[in-house]
Amino acid sequence: MSTVMLVDDDDDLREVLADVIRSSGIDVIAFADARAALEALAGGLCPKLILLDLMMPGTSGWDFREAQLRDDTLARIPVLVVTAAPSPAVPAPAFAAPGSAPP
Repeated sequence: MSTVMLVDDDDDLREVLADVIRSSGIDVIAFADARAALEALAGGLCPKLILLDLMMPGTSGWDFREAQLRDDTLARIPVLVVTAAPSPAVPAPAFAAPGSAPP
């Protein structure tokens, strides 16, 4: 079965998203902070997809993504950004797929 990692500090949103995904028969491993999620990945967790909030206290989604991209194995895991920002200024290289051409 596929596993999705959900990283969001908003308890209610994290719970609703996890329930919706689980209702589709997909396993969800949810984290309230990016640091714990990074530790789980370093410990061998290998989800098929990461749903990532950008605006979190402490280690932000931006910090998470930078750390993820520094590891060749983790960099291959696709990331879908989930954020409350009305119009986040997303620098394209930060979320480009590894090995892809720059926009």
